[in-house]
Amino acid sequence: MKIFTNEQHEIIGRSPDCIPDGYAYEYTVEDSEFDSFPFFVLCGYKYEPQYDPELDENGCLKYDDQGNIIYKTDDEGNKIHTGIAFYSFIDKKVLERFKQLYDLNIKETKILHTAAAFAAETFTDSQALAVKELYPDWDDLPAGTHLETGQRVRYQGRLHKVTTSHEKQATWTPADAPTLFETINEAHTGTLEDPIPAAPNMEYFEGKYYREDGTVYRCTRGTGIPIAQMPSTLVGVYFEIAKEV
Repeated sequence: MKIFTNEQHEIIGRSPDCIPDGYAYEYTVEDSEFDSFPFFVLCGYKYEPQYDPELDENGCLKYDDQGNIIYKTDDEGNKIHTGIAFYSFIDKKVLERFKQLYDLNIKETKILHTAAAFAAETFTDSQALAVKELYPDWDDLPAGTHLETGQRVRYQGRLHKVTTSHEKQATWTPADAPTLFETINEAHTGTLEDPIPAAPNMEYFEGKYYREDGTVYRCTRGTGIPIAQMPSTLVGVYFEIAKEV
């Protein structure tokens, strides 16, 4: 992660969510140092390099003619760096209150999402297609996750329904396991003018039209079960080409 500051060392940006057009300094930092800070709270802090100051015989800071602190330098004339100071320049109580409100909002959002996801389990397939984001992405599920018959998952932008209960295996993807999943498709009439988008793990019905890429196919014989093959690979067996776009 990188953070960006102005000339006064006030934080004005953070990658990747907010990279300012103009900044004075850029620093690479550990993600763990700043992950807990909402960005608007982080902007109430300074990230300021610290240097080793010169002291007089009484142990007091030494200043130049312009009133600037004099720092020790190395053999190349560079100030000797001693660390970084990270501190708030806005009332810390205000920043803490901002963070409390932010955390509360995040918690409420998670509760609402959980409730919506629970309700989504009762939706019809057509209703589910309208809120695909409420269903888990198959890729995000750990190996061994139990998938129950009727459960829906997302995979490569499509919504799929589990047809046989099983534990997730890396090679049993919704696109490669027709005995475990079926693809839920948006409603189409299946006519030549409104063909059904073809997808892996779909059952094809005799007389219906299906679209794959730029070609429309007519199903000449129903498959009876969902199959992994696409129409283009089954021409002469289950399909005939009806129209090429």
